[in-house]
Amino acid sequence: MSHLEALLQQCTVKLTLPGRIGWGTGFFVAPGWILTCAHVVQEAKGEPLQVRWQKRELEAVVERSLPDLYDLALLRVTLPADANPPCVYLDQDIRSRDPLYLFGYPDQDFPNGCPVTFSCEGLTGDEPALIKFVLGQVRPGMSGSPLLNQRTGQVCGIVKFTRDRSFDLGGGAVPAAVILAQFPKLMEQQRAFHQSDQRWLQWLEGAIAANATTLPSTRATLSLSTYDPTTWVGRDTLIAALSRKLQEHYRILAIIGITGIGKTALAKRLVFDCLSPFSSSPTSPTRHFARLNFDDRALPHDFITAATTLLPKLGHATTPDDQKDPQRLLARLLQILRTTPYLVQIDSLEMLLEGDDEQGWTTFKDELWLSFFQQLLAGDECQSQFILTSQALPEALEIAADRYPRYWHRQELGGLSETEQLEIFQKNGLEPDASAIDYLKRLGQLYDGHPLVLQVIAKDILDRPFHGNVAHYWQRYQAEFDALERDRPSRRHAPRALQLRVMQRVEQSLQRLPVDARNLLCRSAVYRRPVPEAFWLAILADLPEDRQWNALEVLKSHNLAEEELAIGTDPAVTLLLQHNLIRRVAGDRLQADPTAWNDAHRIAAHLWQTAYEPAPDAPNLETLRGSLEAFHHFCELDDWTAASDILIAQNVGAQLETWAYYREMLPLYERLLGKLDVTIDVACEISIGNAFFRLSSYPQAVDHYQRSLAIAHHIDDFQGQGKILNNLGLVYQNLSDYAKSIEYIQQALTIVRKLSYRQGEGIALGNLGLAHCCLGDYLQAIEYHQQNLSIARDIGDRESEGNALGNLGLAYYFLGNYPQAIDNFQQKLSIACEIGDRRGEGIALGSLGSAHHALGNYPQAIEYHQQNLSIAREIGDRRSEGIVLVNWGGTLLKLERYTEAQPHLQTSLEIFKALGDRTNEAEALLRLAELHHKTGQLDLAREYCDAALAIATELGIPLVKECEELRALLAADVTVKEQHEG
Repeated sequence: MSHLEALLQQCTVKLTLPGRIGWGTGFFVAPGWILTCAHVVQEAKGEPLQVRWQKRELEAVVERSLPDLYDLALLRVTLPADANPPCVYLDQDIRSRDPLYLFGYPDQDFPNGCPVTFSCEGLTGDEPALIKFVLGQVRPGMSGSPLLNQRTGQVCGIVKFTRDRSFDLGGGAVPAAVILAQFPKLMEQQRAFHQSDQRWLQWLEGAIAANATTLPSTRATLSLSTYDPTTWVGRDTLIAALSRKLQEHYRILAIIGITGIGKTALAKRLVFDCLSPFSSSPTSPTRHFARLNFDDRALPHDFITAATTLLPKLGHATTPDDQKDPQRLLARLLQILRTTPYLVQIDSLEMLLEGDDEQGWTTFKDELWLSFFQQLLAGDECQSQFILTSQALPEALEIAADRYPRYWHRQELGGLSETEQLEIFQKNGLEPDASAIDYLKRLGQLYDGHPLVLQVIAKDILDRPFHGNVAHYWQRYQAEFDALERDRPSRRHAPRALQLRVMQRVEQSLQRLPVDARNLLCRSAVYRRPVPEAFWLAILADLPEDRQWNALEVLKSHNLAEEELAIGTDPAVTLLLQHNLIRRVAGDRLQADPTAWNDAHRIAAHLWQTAYEPAPDAPNLETLRGSLEAFHHFCELDDWTAASDILIAQNVGAQLETWAYYREMLPLYERLLGKLDVTIDVACEISIGNAFFRLSSYPQAVDHYQRSLAIAHHIDDFQGQGKILNNLGLVYQNLSDYAKSIEYIQQALTIVRKLSYRQGEGIALGNLGLAHCCLGDYLQAIEYHQQNLSIARDIGDRESEGNALGNLGLAYYFLGNYPQAIDNFQQKLSIACEIGDRRGEGIALGSLGSAHHALGNYPQAIEYHQQNLSIAREIGDRRSEGIVLVNWGGTLLKLERYTEAQPHLQTSLEIFKALGDRTNEAEALLRLAELHHKTGQLDLAREYCDAALAIATELGIPLVKECEELRALLAADVTVKEQHEG
């Protein structure tokens, strides 16, 4: 049972009339208000009803009944002081085939309630319309039950009737739209309740995250830990103005201000209002919400990682391929944002910039961010909107954005007004008398209405020794406050000066905390991301459990520990985090005590390694989160042996490479370089080279392979040398520099043979065969591949055996021996499927497609190409994607399906250019030349053919002959055309 289903049960009540047989169902829609069907309570006639809720007996009276047409009734119930029932979240969104769930009280078998599930068929043509649903049984007694739409995570209606009492034929329900129209005050009551009580919203976020492919069409699917309705004050005019900007379809709202001033809370308040079904802006488009928070120090700041993190939040799958082509990923994300209405919140944008809050920020660390925001603003259409929060914006973005005043708004956020300052003191528990108000006003002025520091001050005043006495607090620190007041006029407009005052006040507040609470706050500052409460408490493992919990309660009561709900966990887990300003001050204090610093990081590392449990069905990267965070803590301790053990000995780095998290790999290995012995440096340099190679960043790959080779030479690591030389050979093969490729691979072969390293020998022989095949020396290639196949079978290496068979097939294919080629490809395919080698499976399918194309079996060829393309995109193999597209395009040319062929060939050309794969670039150019020749575009055909010929001639590859033959045909056709025109 999901959390939302459990919460729905808690909202549901059993209704009976004293002395009557039978019962019905109802549910809480607002504090003290229950909704049910009118026919359930029609016999009440002014008598009180018995309400059974959570094993408690209550009484209710019918406040308003709408029989017949609507069949709705609203009951007023008297609640005990200790009762705090949740209320359902009503929402009007309903579609055919939506999965539905109810909890009600049938008249037999389950007197204590039971669930039923259905499928929505849609709305009837009645007036008012009803929701019709099937594939579930509605029994008497279930009338008045809330109907939960499991797609949106909200209640879409109230069950009215059954289609059959004995069979699962479903029933009908009154839609939420009708309910809200007939009880208009209920809309405001719902809004007020769910702003102050976030139980439904918290579980809603978890339900949505667990099924990202069926995002809800609305609503506030966010954690609101920073925006707390119980302590929120003011900014009404600003909220109204910014909400209008969103209604007017501004694409970017940038909220700028110093840390702790309330930027994130304001952004979340705007999101809440914008996405609420009770929004005052009924014309706002239905949309989905996502958030990126760069204050999470574990989230890398490059655009590609951020984009591949954002896409799943928007319900779009990502593949490893997304990491390899930045421009394609940028274009894809922009296309999604332009055509679908999303609301995206990005917090702590300053973390993406060069600089800091002391020296200032200048430019984006990754230029793709600037390009992204510029293109978002410049496009003709964009249905999505962004809310950014940052301490600063780079000048280049502001200059670019100023050209789009209808799509861009920059809002500088200052402190609270005097009235709002007093209100925040009151909402945080102070009840000042008239004499104390003047002191509070002066405190507010001293800190320019900074919300976070005012909350901290309020808790200080409430705490010992002041116990809420404002005057005593002022007198205790009067000398400090007087000095601040004297100094304030000269720097009241300097954000940096205010930041320093705020940090000093936070520092002093931390100093006054009880020792246990202060230690807990400082030590837990080592965590880069929200963690379970148990992780914080374990930091004080040397104390008794009651003192640990007391310390945590002190921090919560002082607003120094923020809470949010873990997503996708069962049972629920509360996560704790610190505001970045609090964490900075607490972290500085901790770092001043080296022993405490080391102890805290070591405990944190141990917890991440032993106690972290990823959510069910978590993304691959999150399953490694415990190891990655432990690695970070060991690095902070300069415990490079432990860090190396995680990354190398425990194969975390290798797993990242297998899953194609190449960009996540890079900073980890780079951090280890030079920290331990040279053998670790060799492993790190090779892994960094592998990452750049897989990202098609060949110059960087060569650089790191050369560095690792130099170290391997220095320490006489001959096996390492052989591996590195082989890798260098593959890089130059992808760069179409076959002479250099063969040179490196021959060196590798010499070394591994001296070592009698059979597997390495087979790999080198296979790579030599590939290089000779590219040069058209097919007989030599076959000889190398046969030797590789023999070795693979001798040592029982099935993967190498499959690769050798595939490469042999390729050589026979180029020799025109298609039956032999197909036999080899089929053997490779069988082995790849047997060992789960998806990349090998895709290559074999593509090879079979090419062979059937050569035999004229074009439909069969296209079928293989389709299967190959699906696998290439699934595993993110960009080069294979380009190859299958050019081959598929060639097959379509044979079938004279020119319109279909062109996008395949054009895309393949773009891929090969991006990868620097000049051999395949020439192939794509030649096929495009053939396409334009067939369609009569002779000038374009000649242009493409000349480009292909130039590359093929430079590389010395067999494609030269095909290019020259096509060029001769084109020359003849041009002559005929000129004669005809003459």
